[in-house]
Amino acid sequence: MTTQGSPDDKVRYEYRLVWKRRGYHQKSKRYASLKAAEKRQLFLGPEPWLAMQVDPDDQYCCSGAECGCHGETWRQHLLGVRNQPRYPDDDPMPPIEYIRIEKRRLSPWEAV
Repeated sequence: MTTQGSPDDKVRYEYRLVWKRRGYHQKSKRYASLKAAEKRQLFLGPEPWLAMQVDPDDQYCCSGAECGCHGETWRQHLLGVRNQPRYPDDDPMPPIEYIRIEKRRLSPWEAV
């Protein structure tokens, strides 16, 4: 007969997404699951529509006749947002130099 450990014995991890854009300092964001970190990595990568699970050639909003979207595709919209400066006198978003996911083991708190 095998004894099973309690749920408290399960090893837990925390994930950190680390990235750096050219000309800026390194940034990081922590996640409780690997899936969430991978999704954010897709958003920051060269094909952000993969994170949203949409066809990049589908229309973003409408055909362009109903509103002011001009009938953009998902690809045009998402890459256009990246290349559009945040402020009028600012440059577009620079490319990512590197992006990686790191993990660390979480341990229970200890009394002092």
